[in-house]
Amino acid sequence: MRQVNMILIKKIGFNYESQMLREVMVSIIYVSYFTTALLLLLCNANFETYPFLRIIPLRGQFADTTTNWYVLIAPAITKTMLLLAVFP
Repeated sequence: MRQVNMILIKKIGFNYESQMLREVMVSIIYVSYFTTALLLLLCNANFETYPFLRIIPLRGQFADTTTNWYVLIAPAITKTMLLLAVFP
């Protein structure tokens, strides 16, 4: 993912190397956060109730965002966001 970000950011054409490096680091932080959040959501997803998504072999405990989902999954996403904000 880092290489893809670097290639895309190099196409922008920054004047200084430090500007490019800063943008690469910021994009890596964003991508790692969203990737972690997406994996957390998919690992706990249950697609059996949706006919068009049954081919995806994920059988987690949550078919929808319920109160229990917010109690269990939302804090994990928030912790990930806070950790990535403090320790990029």
